[in-house]
This record gives sequence, C-alpha cells and structure tokens, in this order.
Amino acid sequence: SILPVTGSLNKAGMLAGKLAELDRTFIELGGKAYLSGGTGYGRREWEEHYGDRFKTGLGWKREFDPKHLFGGDDAPFRPGSPA
Repeated sequence: SILPVTGSLNKAGMLAGKLAELDRTFIELGGKAYLSGGTGYGRREWEEHYGDRFKTGLGWKREFDPKHLFGGDDAPFRPGSPA
C-alpha cells in the first residue's frame, strides 16, 4: 500500500494517480502490467491489455487453477467471468 509510505491519504491519492498515469503511458508504448499488486483494471481494461490473447489466458486460468486459488476479486479470471 502507498499510504504507509506517504503517511498522508491526500499524498497517497496523488501518488496513485501518477502511478496510473505512468501505467497508461507504458501500456501505450507496448509494455505490460506486472501483477505484483492491484492494477485497478476492470474486465474491459484486461481485455484491452491482453488483446487477442485474453480468451486464451482465461482458458489457461480455468485449466490450471480450476479451484480459483490465485487471483483477486478484480481479476478477470474470477469464477463466473464469461469466457
């Protein structure tokens, strides 16, 4: 979390906004998100991020993690997500 590092909710919010701005810039340049923490992505952003590979990734997720042990609530791979 950014909050403990900044010590201020206002500063944490500003820093999170800057990080999101950097993320969008890197994605536009062809980069990919590193899932070390929350990305704030919804399903639409994940589909955009992975493009043609999104449905393949969903298939792999269902094949290799059928019990849905890995992934958070914001991940597009959660149970009930349409393929």
